[in-house]
Amino acid sequence: MAVQPNILLITCHDLGRHLGCYGADVETPAIDRLAAEGAWFERSFAAAPQCSPSRGAMSTGRYPHRNGLMGLVHRGWDLHPDECTMPAYLVDAGYETHLFGLQHEATDPERLGYEQIHGDSRAASRVSATFADTIGDLESPWFAGVGFFETHRPFGNDTYEPPDPASITLPGFLPDEPAIREDLAAMIADVRLVDDAVDRMLAALEDAGRREDTVVIFTADHGIAFPRAKSTCLDGGLEIPLLVRWPRQITPGTEVGHLISNVDVLPTVLELIGEPVPDRLDGRSCLPTLTDDPYEPRSHVFGEQTWHVRPSPTRAIRTERYKYIENYMTHLPRAGKEDRRDPEAELYDLAADPYESENLLPDQPFTRRGASPPEPALAPDIEDRCETLQAQLHAWMRETGDPITSGVLPLPNHERNRFTN
Repeated sequence: MAVQPNILLITCHDLGRHLGCYGADVETPAIDRLAAEGAWFERSFAAAPQCSPSRGAMSTGRYPHRNGLMGLVHRGWDLHPDECTMPAYLVDAGYETHLFGLQHEATDPERLGYEQIHGDSRAASRVSATFADTIGDLESPWFAGVGFFETHRPFGNDTYEPPDPASITLPGFLPDEPAIREDLAAMIADVRLVDDAVDRMLAALEDAGRREDTVVIFTADHGIAFPRAKSTCLDGGLEIPLLVRWPRQITPGTEVGHLISNVDVLPTVLELIGEPVPDRLDGRSCLPTLTDDPYEPRSHVFGEQTWHVRPSPTRAIRTERYKYIENYMTHLPRAGKEDRRDPEAELYDLAADPYESENLLPDQPFTRRGASPPEPALAPDIEDRCETLQAQLHAWMRETGDPITSGVLPLPNHERNRFTN
């Protein structure tokens, strides 16, 4: 059997794809170099647009409504007791497992399968320094989960000055407002801290002679913490970077344009190390995209949100061209948006409207007496597209046992326990 590679998984907080290699107006030379030395995934998406559910989906290879982590850990949500996570799978495969910095999938990182936890700092500079000091002592094969608090709010650091807000280029989905420019400039300073940390870790791998036998995976949990991004199922909320460097197998500069979900990361890692992929996983290995083997691309990916600070049940399906979203609490204001209520359904043509600014479906406001206003007629092609995507979304929800299909809004564990203890 071939020697199993080490695995270094770097997960950033609230970063989205705000990186130079994804066309953002920010200097990220180390991360850009990592992309150039391996594979760069153009269309990678999180299964959820907020921290714990997305990270749990990546770690278990299962959607949040399947693994139980439908909200934030620090607000009472947990994985189901029988859920197995990436570190635990790798322990079974003979790996040492190490946590450096942040995780957000469990109150106790040992529950996730981490055998060694290296300090309690979550700052990128300290986490990367700890990794650099430790790398020489790790016994192969090892798995290292590395997490930084940056670029979570509040933004700002003592190392980098934010750029001039007036000079930066905004992502196309953001409104051009002075406060948003100031916020994004502050975030850019934190992105540079992340890049420095990645540079330090890659240099440590090189110095320890571990570059060639280590697979480096770089990603984030969801989109940036800005309007029309984090905590929405718009592309700005679900988009994530995915970079993979594997010197012995991946041709430098490989670009992957297929739709990828972060539930695909675990099955990809398992296949990469020669372990079987359990049938219960929702994800599918995308290893063939990295090794030029036959691969049947996904036709669509799914996104979901159930709870954040407030209940916010939403489900979405995205194809290459279209995004369809259903919102299930349209009678309540959206969390943090007191003057805004979500429409019952949203449909976007991403080819004509990449920033999802024009909902092609008429808004059907909630009416307390249950009387719906007459529905405006839709163009036949829009109506057909909507019905097709709705049918696919509902079929997925039923097949995966989504509690929303029963009209049930799940409660966090600490709330459910009030009725069982």
